Amino acid sequence: MPTLAIVNVALFAGLLGVLYQFGQRENWTLSRRVLLGLIGGTVFGFILSAAYGDNQAVLDSTLEWTNIVGSSYVSLLRMIIMPLILITMIAAVIKVDEIKSLGKIGGTVVSVLIITTVIAALVGVGIALLFNLNAADLGAGARELARAEVLEARRAAGADYSVIGTLTNLVPNNIFADLAGSRPLSIIGVVVFGLLFGIAAALVGEENPERGEQIRSFIDTTQAVVMRLVKIVISLTPYGVLALMTRVIVTTDGSAILNLISFVVASYIAIAIMFVVHTVLIGLFGGNIRSYFQKVWPVLTFAFVTRSSAATIPLTIRAQIEELNVPAPIANIAASFGATIGQNGCAGLYPAMLAVMVAASGGTEISFEFVISLVLIVAIGSFGIAGVGGGATNAALVVLPALGFPVTIAALLISIEPLIDMARTALNVNGSITAGIITSKFLGSKDADGGLAESDVSGFIRGLCRGRLADRDKKGRRSHAGCSDNIRPLYIKGNLPMFNRVKSLLALTVLATFGFASVATADEIVRTGEGRNFYNNISIPAGAETLYLSGSGASPMEDGSWGDMEQQTVDTFSKFKETLESQGWSMEDIVQVRAFAVAGPYGELDFAGFNSGYQQFFGTDENPMKPVRSFVQIAGLVVEGWLIEIEIRAARIPK
Repeated sequence: MPTLAIVNVALFAGLLGVLYQFGQRENWTLSRRVLLGLIGGTVFGFILSAAYGDNQAVLDSTLEWTNIVGSSYVSLLRMIIMPLILITMIAAVIKVDEIKSLGKIGGTVVSVLIITTVIAALVGVGIALLFNLNAADLGAGARELARAEVLEARRAAGADYSVIGTLTNLVPNNIFADLAGSRPLSIIGVVVFGLLFGIAAALVGEENPERGEQIRSFIDTTQAVVMRLVKIVISLTPYGVLALMTRVIVTTDGSAILNLISFVVASYIAIAIMFVVHTVLIGLFGGNIRSYFQKVWPVLTFAFVTRSSAATIPLTIRAQIEELNVPAPIANIAASFGATIGQNGCAGLYPAMLAVMVAASGGTEISFEFVISLVLIVAIGSFGIAGVGGGATNAALVVLPALGFPVTIAALLISIEPLIDMARTALNVNGSITAGIITSKFLGSKDADGGLAESDVSGFIRGLCRGRLADRDKKGRRSHAGCSDNIRPLYIKGNLPMFNRVKSLLALTVLATFGFASVATADEIVRTGEGRNFYNNISIPAGAETLYLSGSGASPMEDGSWGDMEQQTVDTFSKFKETLESQGWSMEDIVQVRAFAVAGPYGELDFAGFNSGYQQFFGTDENPMKPVRSFVQIAGLVVEGWLIEIEIRAARIPK
């Protein structure tokens, strides 16, 4: 190993140490440390390229050691992909009260992915025409010709790259092989198996409730362990980004970029346009654009430097559930499907641009019929494209032969492929997250028969479904299908006056939209008692509006913990207050508090901590105007580290 390489590795180790030190500071969040790793890797990569541009031996030796960190991190992520997808899909299914909700979720997610892929294909066609891109302008060296031979051999030998072959192979025939990731469609195979296994488990639970509880308990425990593992791996993201970005900068071929600068610029403009499309869609469905990008940019950064949509799945699921309030079933399906179906960048933009370039070089007219055929083939061919580096090439092997075009053009772009593939991968991941958000908003606002409840817009990370009329299944039972693991829906009750059919429909629409009921006036709410919190009496007359909230407002600390009992209690009541005020209610309207607590790590039940947090909102004096309350010890909660979940009931007389 050259001496200079040893010096470089020592400098890299120093950068890792700096990242670790910043990680020990409370005010340095994961996002900030990822940004620091990105900047550090970029600067270090440019320094290495400038200092040793002519000494390839030193660069190679340096990268061999830095790649230990980057490759190990990517391997850890890939290691947990299949267990994460399998267990979360099973958990998602058994926690949905109506199986038909899964069909709505999957159908909506796939629809959004395909629609955005079609838009991406149209953008690719337009940009290729605008820049007058032509395959005849691309040069072919020895490296490109060798690559062309490989692609032609793959196309000739691989029926799996046909549209029909791709669709056929979506269904797994060996789940153990798919768990090992033995084929490009393994992720879809695991998703399908997880859905089927979850449905079977849910049906067993309906037939035998005792077994159903055992299954649910086992799945919950396993999911908690897997999510803890995900959290451990994700905490290493800054170090992985530092190493991966160093490799990206050092291995980038600057001369090739200059030779193909028009295609590079055109590709990035097309990618930027699609990001704008995603942004518009999120905004149309009520999302906060600024907040969205603040929460997802670490995920997009990782996708950028790794060029792997599949490896980004754990980060994508976590960001949707914990940062964007997307219910767990939707988050899992969107992340899993988005890595193999409807990739906007690799399966949409890229093959469409190549097809136009080949058509231009061969004299094929870019007619309306040609564009329609291209878009349809791109949409169908986007099923099953593996979310790994090189996935765009596989998409080209599907689309180009279907149009009767050669695949050699993909080989002519091999020198700049990594540079563009990074941005395409980030676009793929952003597309899957966009599909999750749109599905959550769409089903939450429009599903009236047991679909997903819309997450509260206040940003309650761990908990509150927005108030809506209680759904009922065919047997008349209340349904809260679709709320994520820690969410309990908020139901509205009241004595509605009689309306004709038209008026009733309008009234129900207003109730579902605003989350509270306007009811006939009634007498006052009577609070009596002797000032003892545990023995107050509160009478609620008929006609009063009643509102329920449930969940845990615990927010993760910088060290990964969830805080003590007092902190979790304060966080939860703060979220309750925020949600109540957003609906025009107040904390004074609360008439009942029910707390479910678990013992701490040393077996203690911290009632004093709960009481201290409780008194910050309801005072320390003993008066009968406080809510009635209960404090119940339970065996455990769904998330490891949570100490308490709280239910509240509020009531008021309509004005």
